[in-house]
Parts: sequence; structure tokens; C-alpha cells
Amino acid sequence: MTTATANLPSAFIADGVTAVPASELLGALNHPIRRNILRFLLASAPASSTEIRRSLSGPVGNNINFHFDILVAAGAVERGHKQVGYRENFYSPTDATSAAWFRTVLQLTEAED
Repeated sequence: MTTATANLPSAFIADGVTAVPASELLGALNHPIRRNILRFLLASAPASSTEIRRSLSGPVGNNINFHFDILVAAGAVERGHKQVGYRENFYSPTDATSAAWFRTVLQLTEAED
């Protein structure tokens, strides 16, 4: 374990029941598109996939669903049900994203994005 990761928890307990491995959350943060999706959701959740896509600068293309799937699988984002009048999913950050170390990683990587 490196010094940079020595203080990270091995898991974050979201909603008091589900253990979310810190390594999964860090893996989800390994791409600038996913970090920007999370930043947007932390400020504007819940949001539709179209709203999220419009918030991103640069080419996103059809691979945005790939990024949503990774964020959902890592436990950083939850996919909500489709809302009345919409044909798309809505997304929200999970409780795991409220961890101080998670927010710090997002802040430290902001200049890279």
C-alpha cells in the first residue's frame, strides 16, 4: 500500500448496509468523463442522461452509457426509474460519494479535466 492510499478506507458503508469497496470507487474516478459526470450529479442530481451529456464539454459520443454502467457498478451512482414523460434514465450520486476522501479526489483531479 502506497502512502497516497494508506489513509483510504477499504470500504465505505453506504446506507448502513451495503459495503462499497474503495478500490471500486477509485476505479470509477479513473476517467475524466466519469469524474465530470459525478461533479455534475453532485451539484444537480437527479439528472437525466441527456442533461448530463449536455453538461460535458468535448466529444462524448455513444460511450456515455458505458461510463454510466461503470459508475453504477462501482456504487458511485444509482440509476433511477424513468420518470413520467421521459424515455431515459435519471441518475443520482449514492451515499458513498459523500465520503471526505472521495470528494477530495474529485477536487484534486479537477485541474486535470
